[in-house]
Amino acid sequence: MLQQESRNFIEKNGFWRLGVEPSKIIYTLSDNPWHDNIIEYFKRGIQTQTQLIEREKPVFAADLFHYVLGTLLVVPQSDIEETTVFNITKYILNLQESNGSFAFYPTNPQTEIAQVLKGQTLPTDIYSTFYALGILDMLGVMLTENQLEKIIDWLSEFQATSGWYYNLYWGNTQEHLKLQNEVTLQTLCAVSLYNFLNVERDWNPILSAIEEGLAELLYMGPMQQCLQTWEILTCDKPPTTQMINTVQEFVVSHYEVESGGFYQYLLERAKQLTGSGGKYIARYKRDQFVPHVCSSYNALQILSLFLPYSSTLYDFWQSNRSDISEFFANQSPSSDDGFGIAVRIAQYSEPFGPESTPLETLMILASSAMIEHLDEICNQLQKY
Repeated sequence: MLQQESRNFIEKNGFWRLGVEPSKIIYTLSDNPWHDNIIEYFKRGIQTQTQLIEREKPVFAADLFHYVLGTLLVVPQSDIEETTVFNITKYILNLQESNGSFAFYPTNPQTEIAQVLKGQTLPTDIYSTFYALGILDMLGVMLTENQLEKIIDWLSEFQATSGWYYNLYWGNTQEHLKLQNEVTLQTLCAVSLYNFLNVERDWNPILSAIEEGLAELLYMGPMQQCLQTWEILTCDKPPTTQMINTVQEFVVSHYEVESGGFYQYLLERAKQLTGSGGKYIARYKRDQFVPHVCSSYNALQILSLFLPYSSTLYDFWQSNRSDISEFFANQSPSSDDGFGIAVRIAQYSEPFGPESTPLETLMILASSAMIEHLDEICNQLQKY
């Protein structure tokens, strides 16, 4: 059975990525108007994942991680079957390679890239190893010291000379042309793994990379990932003045007053990235910009880290707190009881990707607790 005390483990071990304590999320669950939908979503989701595993079908590493996490948070312990825990554990352990890493789908098995990989040996990467260890830890499964040491050795192969972590052997894309999320998320996953494994390293290359690269970030997700990495490595060491200026400008400029939500990125900045060249500019002209759950929750996470250092962000939160709270309160579940947004991009008329995801549903679940957390930070600051 899943252990209730695992709620404390996931907060402390480096896999917790929602920025507010599990206990606070549970405390505010009854206040969420959609709490019944969320409970049903995770109960149904973990059941579907288990059925896929039983039929020897691949599952999406990140989805499985978030379904387990959501289930642990909202589903009563007595409603979780032992066979569910057993099947998930067995599935993951069977995908561990001799070097300690894990090889299961880092991307949705239904996508085109997954179809190309079908029938081939799945590659191991930082993402899948991060999610695998996180799931095992939540299920109370411990690896041997030898296995953990192998993972540490394997992980060290992924650090570039710039300080960032990513797969150095896939493709030949120059670092500055890579998708920013590819670099920042893998670095966060690597640092979180080191944190879980109690490994001390020279963190200066990563910290320097963040300081130097922060102003070049164009997306809310990578911005949040960099700042969370910074927090893990510095243990609340104050950010530099330049970092504070960059962050406050980024957050405020990505806020949409009409909806109370935040954009993932802005058209003007995306156009800057492409320069004056042709087809990419044309593509961005067709992008359909909508503030959504992920980018808006990432903005709250950034605020929770930088409110103590920025009077600009403090005033911004005080002025817009009500509208931001309404943005999350006004979200409604899709037909499967989950939350998300039917993202439409470029010239495509059909939605891109699923309308709801377990990560976005977790963010809706945690949003009330996060907003209360931000209020608590502001109240503390008022005392000084």
